[in-house]
Amino acid sequence: MTKLDKKKLVVIIYSHPEKYPPTLNAIEILSHHFEKVEVVCSNFLKSHWQYPSNVKLTSVGSLEKTRNLEKRSMISKFFHWLRFTNTINKAQAHSQVVLAYDPIAIFSYFILSRLFNTQETKIIWYHNHDVVESSKIRKYSITWWAVKLQKRIFESLSIFSLPSLERLAYFPMDRFKGKFFFIPNYPSKDFFEPFHHQNEAAEIKIVFQGMIDKGHGFEEVISLLPQKVKQRPLKLILYGPVSKKYKKELEALVDKNGVSNEVSFYDFIPYQDVPGFSRKCHIGMAIFTKDDIMNSTRATASNKIYEYAALGLPVLYYDNAHYRKHLNQYNWAIPTNLSRDSLLEAFNYIMDNYFELSKSARQSFLKEANYEKQFEKVVTYLNSINE
Repeated sequence: MTKLDKKKLVVIIYSHPEKYPPTLNAIEILSHHFEKVEVVCSNFLKSHWQYPSNVKLTSVGSLEKTRNLEKRSMISKFFHWLRFTNTINKAQAHSQVVLAYDPIAIFSYFILSRLFNTQETKIIWYHNHDVVESSKIRKYSITWWAVKLQKRIFESLSIFSLPSLERLAYFPMDRFKGKFFFIPNYPSKDFFEPFHHQNEAAEIKIVFQGMIDKGHGFEEVISLLPQKVKQRPLKLILYGPVSKKYKKELEALVDKNGVSNEVSFYDFIPYQDVPGFSRKCHIGMAIFTKDDIMNSTRATASNKIYEYAALGLPVLYYDNAHYRKHLNQYNWAIPTNLSRDSLLEAFNYIMDNYFELSKSARQSFLKEANYEKQFEKVVTYLNSINE
């Protein structure tokens, strides 16, 4: 492999890095090992993150929501992709390492490498956040082509990494000749360490952060809210994007149970504000009941699980074989099958042992479940190339 000149790293993501906390974590760490870092992304989010001074964020297109782009015609999407790919071409001209974060991003670079023969002098690193299910892709879309050419793309990769080992089965590893890394989606110790909460209050706040949709146990918890636990009322705090249709469904259930004062909805919160917001709560919800590829392999890929733990919040998770395999080792991770009795048992157990569980969660984060600890092996490898 070519000796590494760590003057410039180009990070490419078709979405936006501030929608993917592990991407931010990687950028922060790698900024200490490269003179310059340029991040090429779509302009799907107003930036709030304070990037290091040697990091340049290059957003493609006008500011718009991802859903708006999805509603465009195929021709309009194609021209956005062309602009994205052309921006990558300009950014990568003087770099030696390219780190791509999704199928479209690595596909764009693959096309460029074939057109301009750039890959022979570069380290090509692909970290996949989201596995694409072929049955859900529109034929001849850009994502369809990305998946179609995946085997050829993998032949040219130098590094490949995933946040979940269970997802390896969905990639053509028989074509891959580079170095593989397992990098769980843990929170950054540097970012989360100043935030900690270990405080029993007059009410018990249960928090969920992320995309609010079906399959997370909201209905079951809302139906339980009229019930007190240890003589304390339960509160449900939901923050993140939600469709109007599903929000109306939840609001109807809230009204039916007479718990309008016990449920709060919040819109998108910039990631830099997440720890300060969630630390005010007591229990973190990380329940995934859907059986699709992504939801059935989240035990090490769900950053919210370990962000809750970093703040000292015990975590409620769905009791199945996959999650139990990874989370059963932690006393602060409490399983539930979402039945009324199971939820009540979990809440009572947490509140009976709150301080012990909170301390244990925090210690797991500080000792091992932090991004810096897991990313050391990647930095060591990159440094070895430079020797």
